[in-house]
Amino acid sequence: MIIDGHYNLCGEVNSSFSYIRIGEKLLNIDHVRRLRFATKGLSVLPMKITSDHLWMESLAKIVIKARKLGKHVCVHTHINHANEISSDFTYQAMEIMQDIGVVVRNQTVLLNGVNDHPNIMLDLQEALGEVGIQPYYVYLGDMIPGSENLRTSLQSLLLLEKETRGATAGFLTPQYVTDLPGGGGKRLAHSYEFYDKKTGISVYSSPRVCREKFFVYCDPVHTLQCEETQKVWHQCPESRNRMVEDACAAAAAAAVSARSSTFQL
Repeated sequence: MIIDGHYNLCGEVNSSFSYIRIGEKLLNIDHVRRLRFATKGLSVLPMKITSDHLWMESLAKIVIKARKLGKHVCVHTHINHANEISSDFTYQAMEIMQDIGVVVRNQTVLLNGVNDHPNIMLDLQEALGEVGIQPYYVYLGDMIPGSENLRTSLQSLLLLEKETRGATAGFLTPQYVTDLPGGGGKRLAHSYEFYDKKTGISVYSSPRVCREKFFVYCDPVHTLQCEETQKVWHQCPESRNRMVEDACAAAAAAAVSARSSTFQL
């Protein structure tokens, strides 16, 4: 169960009473085994954690209750660059988090021109590790309107993972993932069924979500090397749809071949 960041550090639900009430109600639901409090507070408002003692005491009480019930409480934060980590306030906030025994993980979005370089990503991993935050995910940017200039290609993410993996301990190395459009969930970026770098189309399967369905992720048009392909994306809807259909057909063939080979073994 995810408790959104807006309700953690701002709005009407930031009182200690409301915080405990929400946490206890969720923990009392039998099938809820894990609570995840999501917040950017550790980078944008760490003084909330260091100064609001009632708020932290509330979180501590939720953590203690969860342990008694055999359940798990964690905090997920969102830091994209090492410069977001304050040398003073973030360290102090994390000391408090660690004192009450909360696991803190970080989710990063790969951003064009911001953190899409191996050295920058390694600096972030090291900075997170120093304050006790576990690097958890590095996401490809979602395909949402107005974000095309910030997104990067799948190929750039794969190359970034290749350059950074092995530089530090495995538990301080994030998983590089694609959060699939259409409800496919998070998949390891390199686990695609098909990827055409020319068209920028990658196709994934997610058997536990829907075994018969494929999920398509498309690179930003500006990252494509072929100008003709860029024109197709911008100007030719029919050709664009045909490219996607061909990619899904190739993915289906690859998936069948992979399953057949596996079963033969």
